[in-house]
Amino acid sequence: MALDAVACKMVAIEPFMVPSTRLAHEQGLGIGDISRIDVLGEDINDMQIEDFKLPSGSASFFRATGLTHLLRGMLVAKPELVRQKCKKCWICIEHCPSGALSKKEDYPSFDHKKCIRCYCCQELCPGDAIELKTPFLGRFVK
Repeated sequence: MALDAVACKMVAIEPFMVPSTRLAHEQGLGIGDISRIDVLGEDINDMQIEDFKLPSGSASFFRATGLTHLLRGMLVAKPELVRQKCKKCWICIEHCPSGALSKKEDYPSFDHKKCIRCYCCQELCPGDAIELKTPFLGRFVK
């Protein structure tokens, strides 16, 4: 995550405006605060790309402070459990990097406030019991 924060700094993006960096930092999964990161070698200020432009339709949409949480819930797909397919192997819980999954009522349960939308749970599930549900508005944004 420190690498992501440094890369953001190099292109003049506030690292915490990138949802995955901010959420991972909040969960204690690394350091996203650029002031706490030691960059070895070149001075980070000498490596900044002054004329960098984000591609249209990119994450620049999320740069406005305060909108990230609101828009994330309205636009970004979130993992949901299909209980009938769940084999109760707990691989999803064991491998969730943000600790967003726990065991409730003998099934995996999501805390979507902790979820960083990495979708490791879905990729690792041997029973295909985790599906991504895109919110209504998210279906219209590409």
